[in-house]
Amino acid sequence: MLAGNRLSALPETLAGAQQLELIRLSANRFTALPEWLAELPVLAWLALSGNPLGWTSQVTGAVATGAPDLPTVSWKDLTLDGLLGEGASGHIHRVYLAGDKQPQALKLFKGSVTSDGLPEHELAACVAAGPHPALCTPHATLVGHPQGLAGMLLPLVPPDFVNLAGPPSLDSCTRDVYAPGLQLEAPVLLQIALSVAAAVAHLHARGVMHGDLYAHNILWQLSTGQAMLSDLGAATLLPAGSRSGSAAMKALDVRAFGHLLNELLAHCATPLPKVVEMAHQCQAPAYERPTMEEVLTALRQPLVPGAPLPQQHGG
Repeated sequence: MLAGNRLSALPETLAGAQQLELIRLSANRFTALPEWLAELPVLAWLALSGNPLGWTSQVTGAVATGAPDLPTVSWKDLTLDGLLGEGASGHIHRVYLAGDKQPQALKLFKGSVTSDGLPEHELAACVAAGPHPALCTPHATLVGHPQGLAGMLLPLVPPDFVNLAGPPSLDSCTRDVYAPGLQLEAPVLLQIALSVAAAVAHLHARGVMHGDLYAHNILWQLSTGQAMLSDLGAATLLPAGSRSGSAAMKALDVRAFGHLLNELLAHCATPLPKVVEMAHQCQAPAYERPTMEEVLTALRQPLVPGAPLPQQHGG
């Protein structure tokens, strides 16, 4: 966890860190990145936002820093109605907007710098991503908080959607912690995978690397497997002018998706050899991995003989 420091370079010896899986470099002073960083063989989770890399957004063409252009909502017009959850960068509250009977969700950032990076860069990534049925992205930003905290207003996820897993523990290190005894039927597993793949493929098409593709950032509906990817706190806006660099960064999300598939398979009693093979392909060397669009296309095919196609969920 190196976010929020004054680093401008990485030691060349780090290129030999063949088992490095996660690194947080947000909100530092990097003006360039070594080519070997995205090529580390098992790296799957990388946060880079808030560095003066000079990258421009693939979508807007704007420099990938600064506050996004979203409508604003005043703190005084909101009524808090309970804490819904907490992540590395903030707390999620149920809120009501004055004159509106429909509850919404408010993400209130913990401070100016978190382990993921800066709130304004998360907001910029959310704006670049735009709406998608399998993504939680904001429709307004918060102004007028008494302590000056930043925040964003999001649609309230239905109450029957719950976190797929808990975050890593001191024992599991980089691996999420699933509920004891969790068992997934094959159609449910396939639907979770399809929903998440659609969300990540959408992000990649919009020039955004998620950087924190974990089960604890996925909300799912137990009965159907419909899922939503949340928390763009570690997301990075990718460079518009470098196809190779952008592809290398996206390949990190693909590897993380391979981990997710393996974790889901560990909780499913049905043999799914095609999913096993896909997880293997996602964890191949960086330049041999499929794109998320290719993964999504494969997931839309029947992976169990005679099984119906999973429901289309965006993308």
